[in-house]
Amino acid sequence: MRVAAAWALRAEVSETSPAGFDLLAALRFNEDQLTGQLQLGGYQLARGNVAEAIEHLARAVHWDGRSAPLHDELAVALTAAGRTREAITELETARALEPAEGQYAYRLGLAYNEDHDLKNAIKSFELAVKLSRQLGRAWYNLGLARDLSGDASGALRALEAAERAAPVDADIPYARAVVLSNSQRTEQAKTAVERALSLNPMLQPARALLRQLNQ
Repeated sequence: MRVAAAWALRAEVSETSPAGFDLLAALRFNEDQLTGQLQLGGYQLARGNVAEAIEHLARAVHWDGRSAPLHDELAVALTAAGRTREAITELETARALEPAEGQYAYRLGLAYNEDHDLKNAIKSFELAVKLSRQLGRAWYNLGLARDLSGDASGALRALEAAERAAPVDADIPYARAVVLSNSQRTEQAKTAVERALSLNPMLQPARALLRQLNQ
């Protein structure tokens, strides 16, 4: 029980406390196993020790290169280290290993977006929503990426799909309101931003946009 509680608090538990000491001992006991390296990587990443996390997760991937989740976990750590190109490589591998899994395509899109590769970001988000049409954040990010590319109508279609998939996410109608406002469709923008504020009255960018639209 003490180890389980320490794992839940792994980001902050003191390594010199009895619970922290027991947790480290348990993790190190299993470090010659794949799951042990994965857990040590997760532990170090949660504590902000990114280099150590990458070392453990890379070892896990080396031991089992056919595991898409391991490549995905390593990509998370590489992204945290600012090594986006390497993260993209890991996510491409994860996607190739499990081509029907939309989450990998979605996270690959996020990585491409982080790398300022808008074309491949859009392609990845489009694949993600093709594979899993209920990925609201994939639709949302597809809308943002299309808008950045100058495709306002495509952005609006994606954001409308995002709202259907995630109807309580205030960020989505707010993003749609921004696109509508930039397209000079003021009344529709007002309706969208009011929808965002009905979901989250404290969404300050939405409040600012509504004031601007009412001027």
